[in-house]
Amino acid sequence: MRRRIDLFAIKAREISSSHWFHFPFVLCFVCVCGYWCFYLPVPNKAVLAIGVVAVIMTLTDMHPMHKAAWLVIVFFLAFIENRAINKDRADFAAAEACRRQEERQQFSRIADNIGIAIKEGMEHFDKTMRQFAVQNSSLFQLRQQNKRLAQQISDMPLSTMLSKDLADHAHEAAKQMEDLLQRYIYEDNQIANEYEDYRIDHAATMTSQQISNLRKQETKKRTHLRMVYEVEAKKAIAIATRLRAEMVKRLVPSNRIPDDTSRANWFEHPISGKTVSFLYNLAENANYLTNLAQRLISQ
Repeated sequence: MRRRIDLFAIKAREISSSHWFHFPFVLCFVCVCGYWCFYLPVPNKAVLAIGVVAVIMTLTDMHPMHKAAWLVIVFFLAFIENRAINKDRADFAAAEACRRQEERQQFSRIADNIGIAIKEGMEHFDKTMRQFAVQNSSLFQLRQQNKRLAQQISDMPLSTMLSKDLADHAHEAAKQMEDLLQRYIYEDNQIANEYEDYRIDHAATMTSQQISNLRKQETKKRTHLRMVYEVEAKKAIAIATRLRAEMVKRLVPSNRIPDDTSRANWFEHPISGKTVSFLYNLAENANYLTNLAQRLISQ
């Protein structure tokens, strides 16, 4: 029995030292190394392959040529493992950089959104407070503001005025136009609500003739209010017209827009329609005047 085992061991050593025994394994590992040259494996896979090679080298008898072949494969696998580690680190660094960039962009977007929300909130607050201020002011105060602005621009020829001063006066003129509209809408609504409340309270006792007379009184009162505010609005528009003409004249051709020509007729001849007063165009044209002043300053 022992002799048979010894014969088997001798036969195994003869086979393991044969070229035909090592050739398939070497070819297999050469193919693996060639594939990993173009498609790097994840780290530690090449180390695992080196371990397999070490087992083969340990358990088999090899000629110097076999050892040389396996040694080349081991070095090649070590080279591949080094490349795999470097690639993994580079990929990780790139992924981290990309993640940090995305986080910075996300934080930047959040900060921008917060800034926009705060700005919109402040603008809404300013607009609301301005409406309260207009409602608490009187037409007399608006007239005084208009006279003061008219006096300021008449004290000095517009052609000699600095562009910044011209723009500041334009902003003030636009504000007066908006304030006139807000005050007119407030007083007009007050009249309408007053008559509406009266009709509701006395609906059971009023005749159709009385209701008709009440509507005529309301229409007459609201028409008179509109005429009063249109007179004041035309004074404010006349000031704005002078400022607009001077600012358009100072604009370079590249900063001019079609509105600079199309809106000239409205500023020079504001006319109410049959059903709608030109007062309701004050806000739109005030915004144009403000935009025109900004273009003048920024050129």
